[in-house]
Amino acid sequence: PDSMMYGCLMKFSVECGRTQLSQKLSEVAPSLDIQNYMSLIRAAGRDRDVDRAFAVLNRLKASGVHIDVAAFNCVLDVCVSAGDMDRARALVKDMRASKHVDVITYNTLLKGYTAKADVRGAKELLAEMSSLGLRPNDVSYNCLINAAVSAGGGNFREAWETVELMEQSGVSVDHYTLSIMMKALKRV
Repeated sequence: PDSMMYGCLMKFSVECGRTQLSQKLSEVAPSLDIQNYMSLIRAAGRDRDVDRAFAVLNRLKASGVHIDVAAFNCVLDVCVSAGDMDRARALVKDMRASKHVDVITYNTLLKGYTAKADVRGAKELLAEMSSLGLRPNDVSYNCLINAAVSAGGGNFREAWETVELMEQSGVSVDHYTLSIMMKALKRV
């Protein structure tokens, strides 16, 4: 098989949950492109294996293949999904230094703050995002709203303030916003 065939086999093995097979295929493939490396990172994510995701990222860096922000965001998603916010924050710090950040980077990190119901951290992150010239979108605000209503019994004042900020920023309330608020009201 050629590189393309190996790439397809790696991707399919990840999708089928055969993450170790994808790793073995990558070791015998004649060459890997950025999509192949991202499949390997997703495989690590599927296994919640942060160390393996970083090992693939390091292998990618050493390969000479151009690394784009999407590859870094894949590793970030593995950190957040595994609940390793310390490594997630360290990665974003490195990404900022190398100018590899975008709205998706910050939304992914916001997802981690939401999972921890860390409203203060999420608000600080939203402010940092804006200070870098990255415009928060509906996903950004919905993460902050979700963090607010998930924190210790639900902070509805904070959630409504975020809805107001969202509207002032020109971002429309969407069905996800309404769903978050309705689910939070059901818990009261």
